[in-house]
Amino acid sequence: MYMLIIFLMALAWMNLSSKQTQTLHNERYVKTYEADVTLIKNEQVFYFDQKPSYLISSGTRISMNQLLAEQSVSTQGYASDKSAAINKAISHAGSSKKELDLSLIDSFDEDDKTKSQREIRIMLSALRYQSKSEEELKDILEKNSGASISSPTLKKIGSDYPGYVFFDDDGYEQVFTFSNMDMLSKEFLEEADEIADLNRGYGNNVLKVTDDDGVIIVAAVPKEVELQREALLQERKTGIYERLDEENLSSYIELLTERVDLLRGFPKVKFNMDDNEYAAYLIESIEEEEEKILVFMLKEMVQGEILSKRKGTADIYTYENQGYLVPSRSVFEKDGKSYVMVLSKGYLRRNVEVTVTLVDGSQVFLSRSENSNLSDGMQVLINP
Repeated sequence: MYMLIIFLMALAWMNLSSKQTQTLHNERYVKTYEADVTLIKNEQVFYFDQKPSYLISSGTRISMNQLLAEQSVSTQGYASDKSAAINKAISHAGSSKKELDLSLIDSFDEDDKTKSQREIRIMLSALRYQSKSEEELKDILEKNSGASISSPTLKKIGSDYPGYVFFDDDGYEQVFTFSNMDMLSKEFLEEADEIADLNRGYGNNVLKVTDDDGVIIVAAVPKEVELQREALLQERKTGIYERLDEENLSSYIELLTERVDLLRGFPKVKFNMDDNEYAAYLIESIEEEEEKILVFMLKEMVQGEILSKRKGTADIYTYENQGYLVPSRSVFEKDGKSYVMVLSKGYLRRNVEVTVTLVDGSQVFLSRSENSNLSDGMQVLINP
């Protein structure tokens, strides 16, 4: 009898030693979706008749009164184009409909590129003024004039804001604007690519000023991609649209840019881009036939590196939590409940009830908030 007991104990020990175990560690668990993103910023593009010898470097943030160059700059060509754009906007004053004139793509003349680019630039610039009244536009037109500006600063050349300066353009600056956001669709994003390709490089001696108060990031994703807190979006945005004079995306974004207190009520979503982690607010989701366009507003870490980008690839966090990741075969069912088997003192077994938060392929995630009976250092049998 004594030998039988020893044999059974040895058999039990051999069975236990053949089992694999995993030590539980509370860790950050993240699921992501890789998406192509487009960055939309408040930007102004100035161009001068002569090239200044700048006292600043491209990609630098400067104030409104910081000296740009020691010599004077002339803005005759820039002012002439601005007047043409304002006059075009006056002819459409009161019209709520905005659309890109795609006929300018077909009529583009490579042999007279400057003329064709000017037509595109005026069309795009006019769209930015279209929301203003005829009286406001005439007032702007009256004040607009080309001049020789001594000791030029952002304030003197007519910039609306301080920010980061760059000495080139990519053609998107007049297409992707906060004021054009009510045109946002997958089709608009594709048309913008065509327009920007032709618009790029118009005007000599470019100075671009990019506002660092915030960046809009848009991503077209399949409808089935669901963000962790996306359900909160509808609740947050409904009341805000109702308070707008014009219930469109441009007015909505303008309000959220100014009212950070309202913005902070929206779900915050993290994403990785170029080895940097950012956190932006999800402010809109526009559904199309097979996709939806997610619209984010980034208000933190808005610096030269991200402001220099127009397009990129981002890993958008669809889920993030703290907890334990274990092989799915370590979880078993008993009487309609889920359990893991835990070892204590190296050999004693006990079943611990768990709540399965997510199934991720061959692994299971057990969030810490839903599984308070689990703790770091526990030994879980992988094949109980």
